[in-house]
Amino acid sequence: MSYFALYEEISYLIDKGLIKGGSIDNAVVIKEDAIISKGGLFFPDEMVRHKALDLIGDLSLVGIHFLAHVIALRSGHGSNYAFCKKLFHHISEEIHDDTKMLDMRTS
Repeated sequence: MSYFALYEEISYLIDKGLIKGGSIDNAVVIKEDAIISKGGLFFPDEMVRHKALDLIGDLSLVGIHFLAHVIALRSGHGSNYAFCKKLFHHISEEIHDDTKMLDMRTS
């Protein structure tokens, strides 16, 4: 598994010795126009693929099956989480309303 990071975002952590498990063996660091990684990228659009899989994984944690067309711009785990939280509440309300309607019909 690879992790992606902008050098500007992690340089402070590197300088303070706070990145213990990360290395060029398991990370891709982007510094200006250069990609720093031991093995390079597997695909030219690898970062986009990574973001898409992150979103799919985060959406799966909603725990409710749903069918949707999702467009994400500059997404990350934080924004994915916020979206999933809203989505869960919305779907839960619909399920609750549908259950109420079924209860009314059967009584």
